[in-house]
Amino acid sequence: DRMAHRAKADRASLQSVLWQFWPTAAAFGAIVAAEAIVFAFIKTKGVSVTGDEPHYLVAAKALTHLSIHQLQAYKDDLRTHQLFNWPAGTKPTSLVLQLYAGPHGPVSSHPLGLSALLAPFVALGGARLARLGLMAIEAAGFIYFYVRAANLAGLSRLAKVAYAIVIASPAIWVAATQIYPDLLTGIVMACALVD
Repeated sequence: DRMAHRAKADRASLQSVLWQFWPTAAAFGAIVAAEAIVFAFIKTKGVSVTGDEPHYLVAAKALTHLSIHQLQAYKDDLRTHQLFNWPAGTKPTSLVLQLYAGPHGPVSSHPLGLSALLAPFVALGGARLARLGLMAIEAAGFIYFYVRAANLAGLSRLAKVAYAIVIASPAIWVAATQIYPDLLTGIVMACALVD
């Protein structure tokens, strides 16, 4: 009888925890889904991956092989197009602006922090999973910042809704679809300010 009572208490405790955190889980799912929808919408309008995104992904691919030397990762991706659909005729020699000569071979001109964060996602699912993984990390950061700031300010329920609408500006949604360190850095800095 004592074991049955304990099991019942454990189930009630688990249900209490789940009930307490379902809004956070629902918000997380909604934010990631919204980011994915915005990305899909942008793609239907002909916007393609540009700038440094492919280079962060290639650096992440090199890191999955425990190397900071990306030349082989560039060669592989130029051949397979797994991470980026490179323009015809692109050769590793035309990517010299993204690399500089290190003492043991060419290394990236970009910091490796974002690429290190993306490396597990690239290893498991390539560019799409890397983008989704970054979106999930950014969503988690947004939720942490939002909850912490709203609680520190002692906002009412209506004020929390208004605050959520204000921080969900269109620029944030577009920035969240890109593989760049800027938005993630801003989220980390905002989280540091409320802690």
